[in-house]
Amino acid sequence: MAVSSYKHGVTWRDVPTSIVAPVTADSGIPFLVGTAPVHQIAPENRPKPDEPRIYFNFEDAVAELGYSDDWRSFTLCQAMYTYFALFNCGPIICSYINNLSDPFWLDETGNADKEFTFVNGVCSFISRFVIPESLVVKDAVTSAPLTKDVDYVYSWQKDPQGSTEYFLTLSAVPGGAIPEDVDFPVLLSWWDSKPINADKSHIIGGMDINTGFLTGIEVIENVFPKLGVVPGILIVPFWSQDPEVAAIMSNKVDEINGCFRCITLTDVDSAKVKKAMDVKAWKDKNNYTHPRQATLWPRIGLEDRDIWLSVELGARILKTDIDNGNIPVETPSNKLLEMNKTIVGGWGGGYPSGMPPEWGDPNAEVIFSKDYGDMLNGQGVITAINWIGGWKAWGSNMGCYPFITDPKDRWMPARRMTDYVGNSLVLTIFQKVDKPTNRRLIDTIVDTTNIWLNSLVSSGNALGARVEFRHDENPDTAMIDGHYTFHVYEFFPLPAEWIEFKLELDVSYLQVLFPEAEAA
Repeated sequence: MAVSSYKHGVTWRDVPTSIVAPVTADSGIPFLVGTAPVHQIAPENRPKPDEPRIYFNFEDAVAELGYSDDWRSFTLCQAMYTYFALFNCGPIICSYINNLSDPFWLDETGNADKEFTFVNGVCSFISRFVIPESLVVKDAVTSAPLTKDVDYVYSWQKDPQGSTEYFLTLSAVPGGAIPEDVDFPVLLSWWDSKPINADKSHIIGGMDINTGFLTGIEVIENVFPKLGVVPGILIVPFWSQDPEVAAIMSNKVDEINGCFRCITLTDVDSAKVKKAMDVKAWKDKNNYTHPRQATLWPRIGLEDRDIWLSVELGARILKTDIDNGNIPVETPSNKLLEMNKTIVGGWGGGYPSGMPPEWGDPNAEVIFSKDYGDMLNGQGVITAINWIGGWKAWGSNMGCYPFITDPKDRWMPARRMTDYVGNSLVLTIFQKVDKPTNRRLIDTIVDTTNIWLNSLVSSGNALGARVEFRHDENPDTAMIDGHYTFHVYEFFPLPAEWIEFKLELDVSYLQVLFPEAEAA
């Protein structure tokens, strides 16, 4: 519709707001890469391999990835259990590698009409890789088919006798065709999936030359484009003890999507390093010294659970962030972990097939004093100690310490706060990219950033912070090339790692022995 250029009456128009609302980055949300028992899930209900998926509770994760207590074969299950069951916190982002053939490998003969018996309404058989959707249950006497969820339900359970096998357990549904008070023979037919022995090449991943899709650790590049979430921590259960995997993890988090950064948690090989005094030599030899890499030793246990410290510390970090309004200013050190022992040796009595046989030695509890914990902290290693108030994470130094002492690199909360501020500025100011550069744009960026930084200071999450647009940092040659630099000055509260009291005898107090002197 044409509009006259001649104005008569009352009109209005809007102008861009000089201050934009800040968009803060996510903090502490882990990106986890590993294996999962997806053969338990119908193909149409499970995500594709190497597809980042975000889960806010245990039920949703199990519905897409399956679950097994066989944490050695299915490494993501440990994270699901730790975050959701032990610490009751989330969300978590998971990407499973394809450790099954596509879509399933079917046994040439299958397992047809094998007889089992329901005893007291329960029937169990060992088949770790059975495909539940292929399971056919029939009455052994009449050959009449029985229906899942009507006559029976199934679940995976660990062998109560203590073996490493897992049972697919069928339980009778009350009111169904299977009686619970008498033995009931059935015929079972099923297909088994064939697992692929996952090795570090699957975990490291890369780009599939046939599809162009990213795989393994490289999938971290897809997290923000697909989910709109900035990963806060990269965790790769079990595999981070491999120096090559750890090196790739540490370098990958230094630049995500060309503009985001986070930290990674990596474990020292506690199957080989069984004494606290040997950790530093292994750490230095294998270069677990990156500024964005936290180095952890040993593993931890909770009853018969064998848990990587990287997984549990990740959950502790997320819970600590949540308790502080999702701002990562506080260290997880000296905060409770869900554990009752520290362990070394083989993980759970063995390792996934294809691993060195010496890693299969049974695990053993290792006990060390706080002095050794302090020693490890001074070597850039985070550990766990049983001290005042129970078992706690111990240490705030990143793996680069003591080689690098820059506070922003050395201290985990300073490193994470710097990342948090940087990632938040990307999210907030990105909407201004390609706008005409004039004084209004510069003032908007400066004012918006300073208002948000001031909020961090007023809330106690920063000691001081400001942004400046400096002439000496913006030469004409850079500005005509479209490059504009804003300088952020910041300082965050650092951990009070050492609190010391000085005790001195004051002889003047001897005067209390002389009442007449006091009276005078």
